[in-house]
Amino acid sequence: MNILASVSDFANSPFKRFLLLFCIGLAVRMGYNTANGLYLFTFPNEPQNIAHAIVRGEGFSNPFILPTGPSAHLAPGFPFLLAGIYKVFGNGVAGLFVADLMNSAISASVGALLPVAGILCGADPPVAFAAGLLYAMVPPQPYTESKGGWEAPAGALLLLMAFILVRNQIAARNLEKRKAAAAGLLTGLSGLFLPTLGPVIVGFIAIMVAYKHKYAGRAVAFASVAFLVALAVVAPWFVRNRIVFGQWVPIRDNLGLELHVAYWDKAAPSLKENLIIRSHFEVHPHVNASEALKVRKFNEVEYNKRQMEAAEQWIMTHPSRFLQLTLKHFKLFWLYGIRSFLLIPFFLVGLWWIATHDRASFYLLATIFAIQPLIYYFVQFDPRYRHPLDWAMVLTAVVGASYIYQRARAFRW
Repeated sequence: MNILASVSDFANSPFKRFLLLFCIGLAVRMGYNTANGLYLFTFPNEPQNIAHAIVRGEGFSNPFILPTGPSAHLAPGFPFLLAGIYKVFGNGVAGLFVADLMNSAISASVGALLPVAGILCGADPPVAFAAGLLYAMVPPQPYTESKGGWEAPAGALLLLMAFILVRNQIAARNLEKRKAAAAGLLTGLSGLFLPTLGPVIVGFIAIMVAYKHKYAGRAVAFASVAFLVALAVVAPWFVRNRIVFGQWVPIRDNLGLELHVAYWDKAAPSLKENLIIRSHFEVHPHVNASEALKVRKFNEVEYNKRQMEAAEQWIMTHPSRFLQLTLKHFKLFWLYGIRSFLLIPFFLVGLWWIATHDRASFYLLATIFAIQPLIYYFVQFDPRYRHPLDWAMVLTAVVGASYIYQRARAFRW
């Protein structure tokens, strides 16, 4: 059997395709991890601090440099996962390795499922397989994907699974209640891991309802079941926050802090720059003891209200600088890194191709690209913020590159 036949065999066999791409993706990510010794250390970021507090029996608390009490600074999903790992394996090298292995496996699963999304978008199986292979072999963000530090890989997997589920339901003759429950579960889990994805998945469901307008009753029933399941998933966290803080905190309470960090006299556009010039150390309670003491004094929700007021006042008195920083956030989100820059032309061609060949998939992808980045245009940039949609960019760019290649061959002949 020649190479092309082997590729075709794997591209058309879902199980073989998934297994091969998962193994490649996991090997590449853990290879990067071990080659760079990433499993030997971790930074005391907020998820790790909260996880350690949970293990110590202090509850979901203390994300900053000093103990500050109960927290809703982060969504609960990822810190609780880390806490489970630390509880079983400890917080030494074994625990760090398992946390890194978890994120690597999650990221490998994204690459392994990517061909499914590609086929649903109308791409030929070999093209869809190529997208998964590229994602597996060349991780968009190797550190983020192979280090168990943040929830971005889980967000990418949840978003991809929601895309596949909803696109499948748009094409299906009958809307299934169990699929509606699954959509609600994914929506709720996205809220508990990465709340910026919740509105995206709600947008997916709205598009599905619009496509099923001839079956309005069934579509509304689907959306209703999804909503109720999502609400059931996130409701315990809402109630916890109401009990702990004495007021409703939907998922996270940190928007005021993030806006103040992004918009003040010494702010630079990215977290990396703010760390280099050390402005981050002046305003963020994760690294500033005096700010952490303020959190302890006021409680986290009240502290964030005060931070929001400070950010709003600064924005009103510095409108041109606000606009300049916001535009830089936007530019960094889409163009940071040579890989993203090189993908953009193919990405645009691929988006056009999908729009002309599979309008439903185009609407779903457009929802991702329009909604998921919105909040990140107003906070300091960090590459991991873009990671949940990296798979969509890779898939769309590979579709575009395939179209350009086919046109070039046709022109040559």
